Amino acid sequence: MFIRSFIILIISLIGSSSIVLSQGFDWVYSWNSPFKSPRVFIGAYGGAGISTECNSPNTFSDVVSCCKLSEGSGTTFKTGITAEYWILGTYSLQATVGYGKEISNFHSERADSILVLENKRYVPKKMTRSFDLTYSGHSLDLGLIGKTRIASTHISIATGFTCSFPTIFSFETNVNTTYKVDGLNLDLEKSYPEQIPNDLIKRSAVLFKPMIRSEYDIALQKGIYLKPYLQADYTLNSRITDAPWNSWAVLGGISLLFGY
Repeated sequence: MFIRSFIILIISLIGSSSIVLSQGFDWVYSWNSPFKSPRVFIGAYGGAGISTECNSPNTFSDVVSCCKLSEGSGTTFKTGITAEYWILGTYSLQATVGYGKEISNFHSERADSILVLENKRYVPKKMTRSFDLTYSGHSLDLGLIGKTRIASTHISIATGFTCSFPTIFSFETNVNTTYKVDGLNLDLEKSYPEQIPNDLIKRSAVLFKPMIRSEYDIALQKGIYLKPYLQADYTLNSRITDAPWNSWAVLGGISLLFGY
């Protein structure tokens, strides 16, 4: 009788451990109150980062015709809901639906020689014009990610892609022009134009962004874990239809997930 009970107990423990450790977490703190580890987790995420903007010198030629705006930088912000399904103890699939905001900045300068009246005669002076283009927009982001844990740790490597759908009426493009003349107390700032009409920039309807990220799962309590991550992604197709404009982005974020 004792041997039979012992064998049943061992089989029960083995079966329970295969479920408990399905995410790599031992959430059974006491065998008097066992906890079935869920495979499906749903929660929220948020993140922010920086980007490098790569485009051709003629990308904004319809907006700023005087000079070339070929490189820039930007910031990005992401938030939304996420779901994760663990296929095995070391593999999972994730889906995300969220909101994104991106701001890009481009700078260029042009120097010209002008004649300035000084002491009743015209003297050549150097005039520098600085052009700053700021582009901001919002989007709906849909993502699919697969990840695998590294060995027996809670560090994971993940890869996937995001489809970003820019919202049509959320864009704003401004160009600020600063004039400076050597030797003169001239520091005027004005916008030309103050805001670029949206129909001058033909934006792509969807942006495809392959990504790679590193995650670290932290168990908070039974069925709940926190997931900081670091991600890099690339805008595969151009942001606008009539000229190249791609982006490299690096961002960090965090997810909070609840098991069901």
